[in-house]
Amino acid sequence: MSVRVGYAVDEEFAMPLAVSLRSLADHATARDEPVVTVVTTGLRDETVALIRQSCPELAPEFVTVTDPSPPGLDHWHPLAHLRLRLPELVTGDGPLIYLDADTVVQDDLAALRDVALGGRTLAALRDPVDPPLPPARREALGLAPDSPFLNDSVLVIDPVAWRAHDVANRVVDLARTGDRVTAEEALNLVLADDWVPLAPGWNVYHMLVGMAAVARRLGLDSPVPADYLAAEPRIVHYAGDDKPWLASSARAPFSALFYACLDRTAWAGWRPVRSA
Repeated sequence: MSVRVGYAVDEEFAMPLAVSLRSLADHATARDEPVVTVVTTGLRDETVALIRQSCPELAPEFVTVTDPSPPGLDHWHPLAHLRLRLPELVTGDGPLIYLDADTVVQDDLAALRDVALGGRTLAALRDPVDPPLPPARREALGLAPDSPFLNDSVLVIDPVAWRAHDVANRVVDLARTGDRVTAEEALNLVLADDWVPLAPGWNVYHMLVGMAAVARRLGLDSPVPADYLAAEPRIVHYAGDDKPWLASSARAPFSALFYACLDRTAWAGWRPVRSA
């Protein structure tokens, strides 16, 4: 049975995508072969060739969307809208795994594909940051103070439910009614109780691991939940601004993992150059 995986990228995320795909291929099995769809804002032919060279086992399909940004949402990154449209652009009705390109896979994704949704539209990590949004922002959005908040970087989607519930259009419409509402905030509002939490290991934020390490060195209480830190990383997520491919954060947690994977792609040997 295949494992369907989707990404949304632009030229800026081409190299991280190659790393993520390489890691996906490295942990796949012949019995559960990945079928990959990459939705893009348009990649150069030479970029696509480098990505394919990095993961010849996967033969990803590239789908270009020429008008990625919905009107009235100029504050959204175009990739946010591509992520929402992915379940409508792929064929088939089986479970669809969405991964941000700033992820490195460390396990066979067949287990993620098989996560029980229990009739819900998707599975996602409950954001381990407490609280993930300031109280004033929650109140402005109409989110209850204690309601869980999903992170939209690793998702297991039921595409049939997604399409039937018109999730993408509802998220866009809701975001237009608020004050610079992000795609992730709108997705939380639209789905509300229509999602199930993933085990923490499926979306391990490198920055939170780093924060916890700093707290330990300083003898402070960790700001990160213990069960999250105890999880074996099955997908490492380079969340936030400290990406390992940036010179300013090339030594961030799990950077060695990223570069070990990078050196097995068409970008082998590349390293960021710190400006003088």
